[in-house]
Amino acid sequence: MSLAKVTKIRENESLEFRAEFYNIFNHPQFASINDTDANDRVQNGGGLGSLIATSVAPRIIQFGLKFLF
Repeated sequence: MSLAKVTKIRENESLEFRAEFYNIFNHPQFASINDTDANDRVQNGGGLGSLIATSVAPRIIQFGLKFLF
């Protein structure tokens, strides 16, 4: 999602402010299930079918300012 505001400075010049939002609602998208072998499960105390990571970044906001002439 993005929001932009354009402000006229002179007849042929303007200033654009922009805000861009990635993963704005911060919904998790989990990565593949971590499936380890039997020996590793015994040594590490379980972990069969554990969801331990997400596949996308958390909410990110980016700002930009552009001078148009």
